[in-house]
Amino acid sequence: MNTAHLVRATDPLSSILAAERAPEFAPNQYQRILAAIKVVTAKQLGANAAEIGEVAGLTVVQVDRRTHELQKAGHITVLQYEGGDLMRNRMRCWALAPRKDS
Repeated sequence: MNTAHLVRATDPLSSILAAERAPEFAPNQYQRILAAIKVVTAKQLGANAAEIGEVAGLTVVQVDRRTHELQKAGHITVLQYEGGDLMRNRMRCWALAPRKDS
């Protein structure tokens, strides 16, 4: 994992060091987030970062960082409603992306 895109030149050293460690913990967080989305969306339409974090045992910030990476990889998608992102408590609602082999 190339971590250069995770930080800005103006970020504090603590953020730069955390970004360098991301490959150590990101895969586990990906799995936890995907599993949490599956649990939450079995009960309701979509899952926002707070709901995902509650089930996955992660903070909203941790979930927010990983959801965009999972979206780029094609694993999850933002739900749409009336031409815009579906929002709950001012947060986007995510769902597992449809499988491409189906």
